[in-house]
Amino acid sequence: MPGAVIDYYDTVERTMGGRASTQDFFRLFLILRGIAWFHHVAAENLGKSRVLVLTNSNNAEQHVQCSLGSRVLKVVLPPDSITLFV
Repeated sequence: MPGAVIDYYDTVERTMGGRASTQDFFRLFLILRGIAWFHHVAAENLGKSRVLVLTNSNNAEQHVQCSLGSRVLKVVLPPDSITLFV
């Protein structure tokens, strides 16, 4: 999944005329932890709302904990799932 997300972001940048014009409405934060079945992507849009996407490509339910500063999110990801938080 991360490769497809990066390709999409690169396409948006090219279409919009570069990084500077893209940063006004779309930012991508991609963090990979080296866990084969788990990926997460965070993005911020023009309205400053943020989106967090968690994927579980494992055949089993997974318990994960995401933290940003003092905020902690504990999530149970169903098998083979994509979970979205806005």
